[in-house]
Amino acid sequence: MFDTELTDGYSFPSWLVQQIAAVAVPAIVGLLTSGLAEHIEERRGYPLSVIANVLWYTFFVWGIGFYLGLLVYRLAPRAATVGRWVWVLPVGFFCFAFLDDTFRHSLGYAITEFFNPGPNGEAWWALMGITYPACSAALYSLGMCLASRRARQRTAAHRSLRSQV
Repeated sequence: MFDTELTDGYSFPSWLVQQIAAVAVPAIVGLLTSGLAEHIEERRGYPLSVIANVLWYTFFVWGIGFYLGLLVYRLAPRAATVGRWVWVLPVGFFCFAFLDDTFRHSLGYAITEFFNPGPNGEAWWALMGITYPACSAALYSLGMCLASRRARQRTAAHRSLRSQV
């Protein structure tokens, strides 16, 4: 009657842990595997180095968030309740910073700074500190949502099969 616990899966500590993991784990994996793309670039030259960089960014920088969301849902399905909202804070911060850069400089400058900073070392801070975490968190939440939806569909199909028997 007088329940003090939240039973529907909403909890701030769960959200906070997922928020940190959705940003930190892809960043750590990206840092650990960044030498692979550089090694291929040094050994293979132009066409293969571009392909290697695209694959590295897709799977190890941005895509890890998606796979992490699927894995966390598999290990802790109740985490999906708050896990699907992990994207809000990083994407909101990205939108704020991107719009701020757009209004201070120009749209072209903001796009270059946040998506393709070039070889200049200092220019990579916006990409590494704002764009990658926002993408990782958004893909983490997408992985949570898709895994949750797939589980609901499986449960509904299982129930309909049981009702037919």
